[in-house]
Amino acid sequence: MNALGILNEQYEPGEPAYGIPHPGVFVVNPNNEIVGKIFVESFRERVDGEGTLQYALGVLE
Repeated sequence: MNALGILNEQYEPGEPAYGIPHPGVFVVNPNNEIVGKIFVESFRERVDGEGTLQYALGVLE
């Protein structure tokens, strides 16, 4: 999670939820490379399917 920059920092080591990522989506190209990511701070916030699709299409062009 640290290497990908998606660790949810609100939890400290030793807490049951420590190590969980922020909710999100990676966009992977046909060469299996991560070319984009959408992550939000809270599980209460979400990116809708249409927004995710439009973002993915944009980064895959």
